[in-house]
Order: sequence, then C-alpha cells, then structure tokens
Amino acid sequence: MNMALFLPVMARLYDRSGLLGCRLALCGLLFPALLMMSVLVLADEPVLDKSASAPAAFVWYKEKAEQGDVEAQFNIGMMCETGWSVPVDNKKAIRWYREAAKQGHANAQIRLGMLYYLGLGARQSEIKGQKWIREAAAQNQLLAKNINQKVFGENVPVALVAESVIKRVRDVYLKDEKQALVLLDRLVNDARQQDARAKKIKEDSTMRERRAQRLSEAPLKPGFSAPADVERIKTVVPNFMGDAALQENHTLVRGSVATIRLQAEKGLASAQYNLGRMNELGIKMPVDKGQALVWYEKAAKQGYPDGEYRLAIALLYGIGVDRDDMQGKKWLALAARHKHPVAKNMLEGMQKVMGSANISIAANWYFERALEDDAESAFHLGKLYQYGWGVEPDINEAIKWYQRASTLGFAGAEERVKTLKEKREANK
Repeated sequence: MNMALFLPVMARLYDRSGLLGCRLALCGLLFPALLMMSVLVLADEPVLDKSASAPAAFVWYKEKAEQGDVEAQFNIGMMCETGWSVPVDNKKAIRWYREAAKQGHANAQIRLGMLYYLGLGARQSEIKGQKWIREAAAQNQLLAKNINQKVFGENVPVALVAESVIKRVRDVYLKDEKQALVLLDRLVNDARQQDARAKKIKEDSTMRERRAQRLSEAPLKPGFSAPADVERIKTVVPNFMGDAALQENHTLVRGSVATIRLQAEKGLASAQYNLGRMNELGIKMPVDKGQALVWYEKAAKQGYPDGEYRLAIALLYGIGVDRDDMQGKKWLALAARHKHPVAKNMLEGMQKVMGSANISIAANWYFERALEDDAESAFHLGKLYQYGWGVEPDINEAIKWYQRASTLGFAGAEERVKTLKEKREANK
C-alpha cells in the first residue's frame, strides 16, 4: 500500500481514540492493509484474492476515490467488477472506471471499454467500447493494443465475432492478462482458418458451376446405346451389361430368393446388391432392370462398392434409366474410392482412351479429387487441359491445376507451370 496514503488514516484514528484506540484499530486493519499492499496498488494489473474480505480497505479506497485519487478509483472499480470484498456491481464499476479513465488510467480504460462493449452495467455500446479500448491502446496497454489491431483493425477475419471474442478474453483477463493474450491469438487464428475453409468451399463451388456450364454448352459426346458399340465398351468396362462372374452367378443361383429379399428389406447392403443382380440377370425371377436399379441404389447409399459400380454404369450408359453423366461419375468415383477393382481400373485407364467420352468421365473424376487436394489428380487434370484430352484445351486451366499440384508437392508440376507460362508469353 502507498504508505503516504495509509499513515494519515492512522493519524486520524489516533487523534480520535488516543493511543489505545489506535492500537485496536491497527489490529483490525493490519491484515487487510498488508493484503492490499501485496495485491492492489503496487502491481500494474493486480490479481485479486476473492476469498479475502477487506471492507475497511473498500471504505478507505472509496474515500480516496471520491477525492479524485486515480489509483483508488481504479481499485474501487476493480473490486466492484470482480466481487472482491463487495458484491459484484458492474454499474458501480463503470462509474469508477470512467472516473479513472478520464484521468488517463490505461487499465481502467480497457476494462471500461469491455464493459461497455458487452453491455455489462450499462447499455451496450460498441462505439463507447471501442473508444475506451483504443484509448488504452494509445497508451500501450498490451491487451488493448492487441484487441485494437486484431479485432477492430483492418483485415479482420470474417468469421471473427468481436463480441464473442471480447467476452471470452475478458473472462480470462480478470484472472491473468498473459493467458488472455494467448486466448486472443488462438481465437483470431481459428477465425482465419474458418475464413480459409469458407473461401476454398466457395472457390470449389464456383469451379464446379463453371465446369457444369462448360459441359452443358459443349457438343454431346457419342453415346453407347448402339449395339455396335457394345464390344468396344466391354474393353473399357469389364463385366458391363450383365456379364457376371461365374462364381457370382453360381452364388445367386444357389441362393434363396425369400431369404435374400428378407435380408435386403432389413437393410443388408450385400443382400440388396444380390437382389439387384437377380433382377438384372433374370435369376429365379423375370428380368427387371428398373427394379435392379432400385436395389443397386439402396446398396450404393450404404457405401457398398458393387452397388455403387453397377449404379454408376447404368447412369453413365443409360441402361434401364435415363443417362446422367454427372450422377454416373459421382457413383463411379465413390466405387473407385471404396476400392472396387473394375471402377478403379476404369478410371485409371480412361485417360489413355483419347477422343472417347470416357476421357470426360476421367476429367470429372480428377476434378473432384483435385478439389479434395489430391495432388496426382490435380496434375492429371492439368495434363488433360494442356493436351485437350476429353476437354477443350485451355492453357490457363492447365497452369492453374499444375500450380495446385505443385503446391500439394507433386514432383514435376512446377516444371510444367514454368514451361506453359513461357509458352503463353511467347504466343502473346
């Protein structure tokens, strides 16, 4: 405690009560006085022991505060805000912080600003809150400077909600300023990461829309419904159009339709797929490709690779359903991702079949995988655009995907970027 302020109190007690009264008063005030010496005045931003009780200290500080003592005003405000020795009263805290803040007390200014910003003890006012926090920042109060820069400054993350951040930071600041600074940095970094994710989602969505538009405006690739194309299709898509493996046929022939149907209706994906195959091939029941697709779809939606593959082939080539390249590509990609050997082999080999609609399917596959930050897919997509395989050649698109592959660490991608940029400059 500031002894220059403490000793006059003792002198006044001596004048009123004599030596004995002074001794008794000393006994009553010595403990809280010593406590205040350690936690209130000497520190720039004291840490209060809320378990302590110092009504005499409060009375003394209040008297000094009313006389205009700035430290006493700040300490009274802090006692009211934190509930040390008196009930929590943010309205009174604001009153005394405001008095100290007007005299330039930086710690009073930031606390006053937070109370105003959060509407604690007074009507909420972002304007007043920012004003006092910035006043404290101008005096180099560390937390205020950081809040002013990272919450109120320029280039603040879109995902950052100022009120929520200040509330969480204040809760920690009342106990430990250093920890409050750590928390503030973490919250700002989290918001920046959210912004980055949102930006990527938006960019990927835009690219999907652009690609869908390009596909819709491009000339239609030849279909595969004509019988003359069947043999050529089989070289690319093994076991297509009902050519089941011998072992699979034997299994289905031996199976009980009633048992398989019961299991399928209960949601067993393998039974749903088997029932679909029996409908498609006419095993123990009439051929019904439409019903086969119903069961394939049920199995596919449970992530069953065979169901995903069969549904994809039906959609890609219009077997028993209207042709839908986008949906077909989606299910083929899922089947490949779930390690269906034919789907995986089909996608990996498509880029070799130049001039075929299969290249377009491969481009779709690479496009989706590249958006998921698969470096190899981004590289292959760049190659498709560079050479015009299944897509319109586009040097700018090729550079973009090669750059993404390079950023993701794919060897050789950076060299492609350099070569194409030089080629682009030469053609200007």
